[in-house]
Amino acid sequence: MVIGVAASLVGRLADIMQKSGLYGYLAMGIGMFLEGSSLPFPGTLVLVLSGFFVKHYRLNPLIMLLLGSGAYTLAAFIPYYIGKHMNDFAHRRFEKTMDKHRDKILMVEEMFHKYGEIAVCLSRPTFLSNYFSYIAGMHSMRRSKFALYTFLGMTPWVMLMGYLGYQLGHNLDDIQRIVDSTGSLLGLVVGVPLIGVMIIQYMMKRNKKR
Repeated sequence: MVIGVAASLVGRLADIMQKSGLYGYLAMGIGMFLEGSSLPFPGTLVLVLSGFFVKHYRLNPLIMLLLGSGAYTLAAFIPYYIGKHMNDFAHRRFEKTMDKHRDKILMVEEMFHKYGEIAVCLSRPTFLSNYFSYIAGMHSMRRSKFALYTFLGMTPWVMLMGYLGYQLGHNLDDIQRIVDSTGSLLGLVVGVPLIGVMIIQYMMKRNKKR
């Protein structure tokens, strides 16, 4: 009897969530938290589907935006603190993982030194974003700045992917094609700002020499 009552309550709760669109909010929050924690998770798919949820369930796009960027930013402190408090035990625990991704870690380390903390912001839409969270922690980047740069870096990407999902919300096949083709889009989103930073740095060095 107790099991039957519990099952009935769960069913009613699920029905309420579906009608109110809470599924969409939960999917966004949980999905982006998993993505930000550096677990292997298709965060881009969640972002594109968020536009689908906004269109079909009439969800609040601002809440979805804040949930996506906020959940990712909060979860990014997991790899941040792992990097910040890396000790001998943690190093042994993650030694295999670090060896497996050593090339990417070294590349991120070099970019962090070259471009500074702003690289944390510019890297957020890329596959290197979680590596930057570890490196930022290892270099004791200020938590407030890390949170701000992470949030600012993710927000345009959340908006862009959500907008694409909204425009193509009637066709899930189109959404899947967008997710599969985001590699070239990432290059534009990240490459252009990086080139801009490089040009600014070059001009500043040139002016100093004068």
